[in-house]
Amino acid sequence: MHDLINDLARYVSREFCFRLEGEDSNKISERTRHLSYAVTRHNACERFEGIYDAKLLHTFLPLSEAWLRSQINVLLVSRVWPRNEIDNKVTHDLLPRLTRLRVLSLFNYSNVAELPDSMGKLKHLRYLNLSATSIKRLPEVVSTTYHLQTLILENCKELVELPDSVGHLKHLLYASLKGAKIKMLPESMSTLYNLQTLVLEDCRHLVRLPHSIGNLKHLQYVTLKGTTIKKLPASMGGLHDLQTLILRSCKDLIELPDDMGRLINLSHLDIEGTKLSKMPQHMGKLTKLQNLSDFFLGKDTGSSIQELGKLQHL
Repeated sequence: MHDLINDLARYVSREFCFRLEGEDSNKISERTRHLSYAVTRHNACERFEGIYDAKLLHTFLPLSEAWLRSQINVLLVSRVWPRNEIDNKVTHDLLPRLTRLRVLSLFNYSNVAELPDSMGKLKHLRYLNLSATSIKRLPEVVSTTYHLQTLILENCKELVELPDSVGHLKHLLYASLKGAKIKMLPESMSTLYNLQTLVLEDCRHLVRLPHSIGNLKHLQYVTLKGTTIKKLPASMGGLHDLQTLILRSCKDLIELPDDMGRLINLSHLDIEGTKLSKMPQHMGKLTKLQNLSDFFLGKDTGSSIQELGKLQHL
């Protein structure tokens, strides 16, 4: 039954969706909207020749992405990382011509160290994944993709900084820099007012957050797991929509903001493996808190055991 449903779905969508499994890109219709393809070790430009006529293409997605993303931790631990390459002519000539693209992934292409300025033509991009590439700096051209909602830069081991122009991505909802080498985020990140999820896990060189990060009023999920941050900006107390804050294994973290009690929607707080020795005052105001990994009692200051008793949903 599953195979029948799958075959029916492929038949109905055949005119708009195409899965490239060999060298048959010439079968792609001008009306094709969504392209997925089986990744090979080296993806030569000739393989994609038929795509030049697909002017309405919305999606360019390697089929192996979902599997590799699910296996990424296993691969890192085992040090087995099957790196792929894509022809420069694809990134510098073909992709900039596909000006209707909404979804673009160059996931795990180790030879991608930069993007051409012509990528600025992709004004309709909503999703961009450059994970496990060799880029050292997010190209300025990315900041011209004003409609971008998802930016994934996970395990970009050469990535050391983001440009100030990243603040132009006003529609960004999700940003993940997991495993990147960045030391700090530009202050302009604090103007991404629609951002809901910020993943900075295993950014082991990250030492601080922008002072004005409290401007991101719609942030709901933040993970700083495994970073080297010592203190959180005081402005974080203004993140009233924040529901999850993960600080696990932040081995240099010595204190939390004084006004943590203002995070009235916080339901998950993980502070295991930090250097905290006390909790801020008024932790009892976090009435929606359901998961709290640790609670530290200071000798003379900070929250008392009575504050812990007010957290009825733990």
